[in-house]
Amino acid sequence: MRSRRSLPTAFALVALLAASAAGLSGCAEPGAGDARQVADWIGAQPHVESAESSVSTDPWNHGVSFLVRVDPAISDEELTALTGAAERRARDAGWEHPSLNWHLGENQAFSELGGAATLAVFLGLRHDPRYLAVGARGNAPCGTFYCVTLASSEPAVLLGAVEHLLALAADAGGVQSNLEFRAVSDDGLFAVTAEPDAPADAAVALWRTIAAEVPLAAADVWVVEPVGDIAPAQTLQITVADAAAASAAQAIAAEVAAGVASGATDAGTAASVTLRVTTLDGSTAAPAPPAPPVPPAPRDSSAAR
Repeated sequence: MRSRRSLPTAFALVALLAASAAGLSGCAEPGAGDARQVADWIGAQPHVESAESSVSTDPWNHGVSFLVRVDPAISDEELTALTGAAERRARDAGWEHPSLNWHLGENQAFSELGGAATLAVFLGLRHDPRYLAVGARGNAPCGTFYCVTLASSEPAVLLGAVEHLLALAADAGGVQSNLEFRAVSDDGLFAVTAEPDAPADAAVALWRTIAAEVPLAAADVWVVEPVGDIAPAQTLQITVADAAAASAAQAIAAEVAAGVASGATDAGTAASVTLRVTTLDGSTAAPAPPAPPVPPAPRDSSAAR
């Protein structure tokens, strides 16, 4: 029977062998000092205002992140060159997947996540005067993966901005289908969110129909991506003055749903729309039933002959 006294010696031997192997292989992981050197190098580049580094101490997730603030006057070409050089510098220092977060002023941000497509979307947005804030997988004030802030609360304007974001992503080669694209008003009260495989047009159409008759204090559209044979879903959350306004909004939604079911109303999409209504006093009305999916068009039997 093995003595228990030999166990500490065995563990010590294993640790010593592991340390020796690491030293011989020269594969020591980079640390905080290496990160600071990279940050110092980035900070010394033209147009860079500051660069900070942070190294994770989690033994299972040893990584590094950099926060870089850049002069918003930098050109697209210079910004593209800078981001590529900074990522190469971090990789050369020993990090396989460095996290680089870029801020141009207070209202524009992007990161290296998603690679060239993310940068392409950001470059397609940053000079557009309609957008007060711009984010492409960065920590921008507008709040989600790809987003913009506008000085408008009109649903059609917000939907148009979302469609612009989606088009830029498609032109750049596409992104993950479950990422959100959001446009929000500058007061934060009105917003539209869609995804590449989950449009928001039916919910926006319902928003416009209700707003024509019921004043809205806030409105937010969001979606759920399709899963298997389950179609994408759309939700419209609105805030109105009181219970009477909530009832009126729900009645309009019921009329729209009935029109879709009968074929008298163009649904705009096969996705269902769920309406949620909240009043300014905090009470929540019962949710209206979702509009049924649009039935498929009848098949022309003569075409099969």
